[in-house]
Amino acid sequence: MTFKCKTVKTNFHMHTTFADGKNTVEEMILAAIDNGGEAVGFSEHGYTPIDHSWCMLPEATDRYIENVNLYKEKYKDKIKVYCGIEADYYTVYDKTKFDYAIGSVHYVEKDGFYIPVDKSARDTDECTQRLYGGDYLALAKDYFLLVGDVLEKTGADIVGHLDVLYKFNEKNPRFDEEGKDFIKAATDAIDNLIPYGKPFEINTGAISRSYKTKPYPSAGLIDYIGAMGGKVIMSSDSHNADTVYFGLDDAYEMLVERKFPKENILFYPF
Repeated sequence: MTFKCKTVKTNFHMHTTFADGKNTVEEMILAAIDNGGEAVGFSEHGYTPIDHSWCMLPEATDRYIENVNLYKEKYKDKIKVYCGIEADYYTVYDKTKFDYAIGSVHYVEKDGFYIPVDKSARDTDECTQRLYGGDYLALAKDYFLLVGDVLEKTGADIVGHLDVLYKFNEKNPRFDEEGKDFIKAATDAIDNLIPYGKPFEINTGAISRSYKTKPYPSAGLIDYIGAMGGKVIMSSDSHNADTVYFGLDDAYEMLVERKFPKENILFYPF
């Protein structure tokens, strides 16, 4: 897949072989250049002690920073490159080492167990059944409490995939994410985050990986962010070189069609 940039020529959410991505830093940069990109930011998963399966270990973090900075210099005449990190709610990291951070929630802690909310539908369903008696609303309430606190906890510059809890629900509905109680849990989180003035991702990653047909957050939550004066930024959450700018122009057009305030649509998080 190739996606020549038209309007959105920046993407600040990308992963590489330093964690769970499929391509190297240089391969991702070259793909961005080939697609007509203006800037890219790497946001590798920071070290999260509760699960090492998808994040950088501490000893890899400095190598990651050195590698990004190496190619930042090498390709400085062709594209702007930034070294960021995706900080989970439970990530341990030193923000001063990075140009920016994305704050995301991938787990919910319940009775000493950490429920992965976007690893697989089976994992989430089994944990919800075992720890919540199958009550997805109770899980959603706990999830959005963490989301509402993610900027305070991580010090991040971008709110990552706000409603990633719903990743597997579109194709195999198991709960009503549009129900009033689900919506209230999500909008309460947004209310907590708005005062920070940081942008919310319009994230197309689940579309490129065929889990969803629409981006995070849902259309209703995007409208609510706009109504509350919130900012947004498009990102592809790319894990391979074929999807660096996947769906970003479409996401921008969707925002325009929904009359999202153009002054609050950002291309850089800084």
